[in-house]
Amino acid sequence: MKVKVQSIRALPEILMFIILTAGAVYLSAAPAGQSQRTSRTSVLEDVNRVNRNGQTALMIAARQDNLGRAEELLAKGADSGMKDNAGNTALMIALDRGNRRVAELLLPRVIYINEINRKEETALMLAAENGLEGLVDAILEKGAQVNVKDKRGNTALLLSAENGHVQVCQ
Repeated sequence: MKVKVQSIRALPEILMFIILTAGAVYLSAAPAGQSQRTSRTSVLEDVNRVNRNGQTALMIAARQDNLGRAEELLAKGADSGMKDNAGNTALMIALDRGNRRVAELLLPRVIYINEINRKEETALMLAAENGLEGLVDAILEKGAQVNVKDKRGNTALLLSAENGHVQVCQ
């Protein structure tokens, strides 16, 4: 679904975008003297653009468990290693939401598996906390450190146990 706005008087040269599950929605305003057609920019042409939360379209797709959109964005060159304002990568967002399909797509692209966010959580902690057993194993195989503690002093094992994910603890 595409929505366009012919002019925005207060913001004549700004491009804003919102990604919805159904597809890309963009609002654009043409700079003075240019037609709407010459200033239009699709979300996929600038796949690493961030919103006010520092999130890319790939991060939003990860949050929404939108596998098709994530695949499309990665094919267009989306950077899976970027972090949002909270310090989360797209993989961390997918794991935090329990979105296994997108997490499985992103995991092979991770260069440094021990990234931490502002809460000092790692991908391993987020996977363990959400009981994503197969992903926990895959993250460990990539060399994740098991004894890292978050700001509350929790390790991946403690988070898994607290949430009743016995199979992950074994």
